[in-house]
Amino acid sequence: MNRKLGFWLGLFAFTFVWRILPYALEVFGVMKIDPATTWYPWNFSPFMAVCLFGGACVPDRKWAFTGPLVVFALSNFAMWGLTGHQAFAFSPSQPLIMLAFFGAVALGQLLQSSPRLATALPAGVIAEAVFFVVTNFAVWYFGEGGIYPLTLNGLLTCYVAAIPFVGRSILSTSLFTGILFSPLGLRMAGVQPVRTEPLEPVRAIA
Repeated sequence: MNRKLGFWLGLFAFTFVWRILPYALEVFGVMKIDPATTWYPWNFSPFMAVCLFGGACVPDRKWAFTGPLVVFALSNFAMWGLTGHQAFAFSPSQPLIMLAFFGAVALGQLLQSSPRLATALPAGVIAEAVFFVVTNFAVWYFGEGGIYPLTLNGLLTCYVAAIPFVGRSILSTSLFTGILFSPLGLRMAGVQPVRTEPLEPVRAIA
């Protein structure tokens, strides 16, 4: 196995483990799955940054989208297996959630000509903003949890309730984007980091 392939497999494996970690912790009796009461930092995840990084660094569009999809699907099945609750893995909003992650891959592809941290960080924030809007709309529209009425006030309440989580999402995406789009991360992915040429000193005209 070459280093580049090993890097991508390792990155996807890391993302898979991170997604199922809270459900595994419940199985081992460490905590309960309840974002409102547990200490676990819900929404702190590398997945959005990995999608953005894959879009920017995988030239083949098919594989750029396939990798995150496989991780998403396998981790959802693992959630189901760990908890015994099918709704955790296959809620009605899951297709829209995956679509939002695909948006991050597509956004990353706009960075392929010049993948660097200076452009990846704002792209990650944009991806998280889109994710926030799309996924919370889906939670409201499909009535997940049964607590938000299908009214404008119910939609606004759903968005307000999600605000504490979006901060962790942006923080984690910024952190993992910084790591992945570092010169070392880019080289491990098989991408030559973009070098910024120093400006030549201005010569005075005699």
